[in-house]
Amino acid sequence: MEEFELYIDRLKAGEYKEFSLKTSPELMQADDNEFSFNDDIHAQVSATIASDHLILNISIKTIVKNSCKICNDPISHDILIEQNHVPFLLTEAKGAIFSLRPYVREQIYLNIPKYSECGGKCPERAAIDKYLSNSDDPQED
Repeated sequence: MEEFELYIDRLKAGEYKEFSLKTSPELMQADDNEFSFNDDIHAQVSATIASDHLILNISIKTIVKNSCKICNDPISHDILIEQNHVPFLLTEAKGAIFSLRPYVREQIYLNIPKYSECGGKCPERAAIDKYLSNSDDPQED
């Protein structure tokens, strides 16, 4: 089986098949300098056919690296997406092969923390606190 591809013609309606999938971090195609992926991407997939849908239950695990927004030191984040239940129309498959690659890639990007700070509180935060407003009112200076 190709990495992150399911052969739909091997699935039976109502019968779940279990798959363990693994691919290199190149799946993420991180072209920017904001994120890096150096660890393999692992997925556990349970799949079945129901009428005109492919029903998947997917768990995804990998590690993403980005930088602290305060001091710019590198930080690693575990990405763990558990039991994500998703239906796909069978018409989305090309022939008898359904690629999970776009879905897995999207889910990983959606689960990367939007804001990263060393250990939750960067030691260098004190140096910039004087420049930050303590008020929730955007009109206050």
